[in-house]
Amino acid sequence: MGIEALGYIGVRAKDVGDWASYGEKLLGLQRTDKTRASLAFRMDDRKQRLVVDADGGQGIGFFGWEVADAAALNAVAARIEAGGIKVARGSRALADERRVADLIVLNDPGGNRLEIFHFRFPHRSPRHGPCGDAFRTHRGGDGLLSGRPRVQAQ
Repeated sequence: MGIEALGYIGVRAKDVGDWASYGEKLLGLQRTDKTRASLAFRMDDRKQRLVVDADGGQGIGFFGWEVADAAALNAVAARIEAGGIKVARGSRALADERRVADLIVLNDPGGNRLEIFHFRFPHRSPRHGPCGDAFRTHRGGDGLLSGRPRVQAQ
């Protein structure tokens, strides 16, 4: 039991205003959530893949790594702690914000925040964007454009 996929990435920003246009128009992502201090985007059938937090900083805020289930999450936590790295259980509020069932939080040796999580159930819904439903992701979270994009001439 181990990490199966990169599930999401969090980015720190001074302001989320520019990210709304950048995420949708340049990157082709679909905005799924917006508050004064954050934006969430999706690129496939998952609820969110990119989270932008306006916390005054810049750069990567966190990486979310997916495991299969609660047993796998506990096994990964035990292995990490056995290696001398402190692991904390994420709060219920954080799990809800990330749209996951449960998660652990730690910092890697470089100081990057890592969140390891699992879903309660398959957490997927269709995404319809400028490429129709032709964008597919694989188990590892990487994606490709398959088939012909359904784009209407303007």
